Amino acid sequence: MTSSVGFSLDDILKLSLKQEDGKELKVEDLAVKLRRLQQARRTLEEELLEVQTLKGLLEQEEETLCSEAFQIDVILKEKKESHRILQFKCEELDQDSQRLQEQNKQKEELVEQYRYQIQEATLKHRKTRMKFENQLQQLMVQHKSLSSMFRNSGWSSWLNNRRS
Repeated sequence: MTSSVGFSLDDILKLSLKQEDGKELKVEDLAVKLRRLQQARRTLEEELLEVQTLKGLLEQEEETLCSEAFQIDVILKEKKESHRILQFKCEELDQDSQRLQEQNKQKEELVEQYRYQIQEATLKHRKTRMKFENQLQQLMVQHKSLSSMFRNSGWSSWLNNRRS
């Protein structure tokens, strides 16, 4: 780690109380070294505080992300369950739709069959009515002819006398 004052931790550790030639340092030199050491200590303490602050922020962010991940997992499970339910309902609706289409087809076939039977019955009744009308027409013709014969033959006076 490098401090902002321009020396490293190794530089600080190499400081000694003796000069290179073996003589002891003067008080002023020791005071300078002491100030440098105190400055290095403050710098290290500031860096440590920054690191601790950053660590705290990262821990909070991690906690938030874990919480969000948990919430997303819960939502995912709910959505999967909803999807499963909707898929099941969709399959049920498809089956119901197929069943209803089959029923509709059967009912249309029945309607067509009934329509055919009604047409058949209508034709049969028409034929019967025409036959009846023909028979009625023939009876009316026979009745007219018998009536005219009856009038002409004198039977009418005999019946009139008998009624009176």
